[in-house]
Amino acid sequence: MLAVDDSKRDQVLSGCSIALTDKDHQVRALAVTVTRKWSSDKGYTEFVAAIEQTGPGPVFDDMCQRLLDLGTPRAIEYVASHLSHSIVVSLMRSAGSKVEAAVVKQLTSVDVIVRRNAAKVLETIATEVSFDALKNALDDKDRTVAALAAQAIERLVPSKPKPPSITELVEQLKSGDTTTHEAALQKLAAINDPERKADVAPVLGKFLRHEELNLRRLALTAAQNWATKDHIGLLTPYVAKQDGDANDRHTAMKALAQTRHTAAVRPIVRWLIQDSDFVKETLIEMGSVAEREVIRVATTANSTKAKIAACEILESIGTKRVEAPLRLLLKHRNPEVQSAAAKARQAIASRK
Repeated sequence: MLAVDDSKRDQVLSGCSIALTDKDHQVRALAVTVTRKWSSDKGYTEFVAAIEQTGPGPVFDDMCQRLLDLGTPRAIEYVASHLSHSIVVSLMRSAGSKVEAAVVKQLTSVDVIVRRNAAKVLETIATEVSFDALKNALDDKDRTVAALAAQAIERLVPSKPKPPSITELVEQLKSGDTTTHEAALQKLAAINDPERKADVAPVLGKFLRHEELNLRRLALTAAQNWATKDHIGLLTPYVAKQDGDANDRHTAMKALAQTRHTAAVRPIVRWLIQDSDFVKETLIEMGSVAEREVIRVATTANSTKAKIAACEILESIGTKRVEAPLRLLLKHRNPEVQSAAAKARQAIASRK
């Protein structure tokens, strides 16, 4: 093949342009090779010109493939703009994810055939990149486009297998080996069904007392969804230990809190000074059931820090029952306590 000579470039490319539209595939293939070498844009201009000159047919098919082989965004987008042709649908499907962005743009084409074919291609090649555009296409006025988009999304997000029922998990915890028990407790920790607590409570209690630490901790995690007042006595030791594991203590506090029982409040509130932020968050989640115990702390605790923290909790959960205690705290000798009490009163008043 001749070395590229700029003085002969136009002459060579002019001859190639004619050969690119030849009916003989081998002639076109040779013209493609020469064009890629001599063209300043690797043949893009010449391939597009051949398509424009000939229209649908073997040359069109061949040149679209050559443009996809170039792999440049401009070349890919040009081919994508011809998605009304079935051959382009086939070529795009074969090209895979490298053409995805260009095909996604065609989902908003004014031509319904182009939109349908774009959705067909994405049904095969779509990745997460296409998800938002496909979701929007679900609202397309054309039912075929919407249906194809739905199929593409279904391929992206396959339906999850049905999780085991609570009854099955309880049965697995009643029998089976340690591995089965661990898996069942982990699955219970991901489920929350208040109406089934009575079914889960007895077997959960068994594992909160289990001799194996790992099973106790898995049961403790599950207790955040399944604990009842019957478990308060089993959960309290995790909170009571001054030198216990902090993660276990926090998990137990969350489990106690979701029982929504007054007996669960005091074990938590004992940590108000040492673990203030976590305790405040937990007691606020418990709501008004924690109010009486928090009032007790606000009015009787010797610690200024505890009084202030109690007022901050009451600011979120307090009711009219708090009015008198807060009024007393407004006269406290510490101005920070007075300020916290005033803020709590104002917040409670705004909720009336």
